Amino acid sequence: MNIKNKIGILIFLVFLLFILEVSNVLSIEPKEIPKPGPSTEELKKPSGIRVPPCSDLKANLEIRKRIEGTKGIIELHGQICNVGAIDYNSSVGAIAKLEVRDPSTGVTQTLQSRSFRSLAKENCIDMTSTYTIEKFISWEENPPSQRACRSQRLFKLSVAPTQGRRFTQIEDCRGDNNSVSELVKFWIECPQ
Repeated sequence: MNIKNKIGILIFLVFLLFILEVSNVLSIEPKEIPKPGPSTEELKKPSGIRVPPCSDLKANLEIRKRIEGTKGIIELHGQICNVGAIDYNSSVGAIAKLEVRDPSTGVTQTLQSRSFRSLAKENCIDMTSTYTIEKFISWEENPPSQRACRSQRLFKLSVAPTQGRRFTQIEDCRGDNNSVSELVKFWIECPQ
């Protein structure tokens, strides 16, 4: 037997093994695909327990800046809105505050506050105020002149229950949206 015959027989045997393997694979019956289990959301909800609808008090704040002569004017337009599924009603009530804080001194000033005991779903309480900056130079990021000092104010709109307590789950189902704040930086004339 020469080498060509041996290679031919070897190729034939490999081919035969290949055919046998393919027929083996094709003869296997397909397995049934398992049905998907409960979704992540379904797993989070305990079965048989119904979560009651609740109110959700959300703070929104919009800030507009302008210049009048040597004064910087900040117009604050805020809202406390009930974005929940039911009306907010509380015998104790809540208080909405629009405040400004000077981070350099730690002094906080209340610009407007409003107490309320009810707020219908999809309704809002408006909170507006104007804050004036004396000896104002610029809103720009870089110092406009040698005589400019950097300053900033933190504006915050928040809603909280009165009497130092926490909201109940039905009064407010999300505590992470009860407050919003924005830091405003600006340049003023340096004190002499």
